[in-house]
Amino acid sequence: MDGTTSRVFTAVALDARAVLPTDALRLPWPETRRFAYGRLHRVDADRELYVFHFGAVVVSGPDVADDALFDEVGRALGASPVASTRDSTRLLVRPRTEAAEAHVTWGAVEVGAAHSDLLATVALLLGQSAALERHERAADAALEETVTLAEEFAIRARVSRRTSELVRRVGHIAAVRLELARWFYVRDRPEVTWEQEDVSRLHDVMLDHLELKDRYASLLAKLAALEGSVQTVVGLWHARWGHRLEWAIVLLFVLDLVMVGVLAVA
Repeated sequence: MDGTTSRVFTAVALDARAVLPTDALRLPWPETRRFAYGRLHRVDADRELYVFHFGAVVVSGPDVADDALFDEVGRALGASPVASTRDSTRLLVRPRTEAAEAHVTWGAVEVGAAHSDLLATVALLLGQSAALERHERAADAALEETVTLAEEFAIRARVSRRTSELVRRVGHIAAVRLELARWFYVRDRPEVTWEQEDVSRLHDVMLDHLELKDRYASLLAKLAALEGSVQTVVGLWHARWGHRLEWAIVLLFVLDLVMVGVLAVA
């Protein structure tokens, strides 16, 4: 035996952002630590639960977390786990590896020593990856729908959706962009990486391996394109109806003049 130990981190996105600390108060497990970006709860002697503001949960334990635990978490938080974003990564601790050195492959992270801040960093990055995946899938679906919407407007000069629905869509996209800017630690380093070399190196290696910076930038670009496209359609639609209203006012004015003339003749 070479003294290697391991833990499995299972991450899944929620279909809504967690409002902390309010939502976390409904969890049945004791809170053991608070971060700027989330909360840590002790599920039992072997498992810990990380709940993040940006809408993801990560379970750390000896084995892959089961669906029952995630369902229980979802019910307590009032948000459903998004099964398609679920992923597991095994953290291997090999004492012979240099403490500041980290190796990352798909499904595994290898370090020389583990402590609470390093575990929290692994959970944070995996949680962000799951939450980004949820937003990426939603953005891709919205892009397909918006292309159809734009093509319909280009051909028929009108859209089948009500204007209020389009305005709500613009508002939703803007809210998602603000959520990404407020809660995701992709461009800024979390505080635990500032003074600990092993945590800092692991953070950078995992950030690069999960392509979080590129995915984050790509998602923001997609959301900007979506918002701009829908705003354009709404603006053109309003302008079209504005012209109709102007002509209606002119016709009413002309009709009024005609009526005045008829009454004058009579």
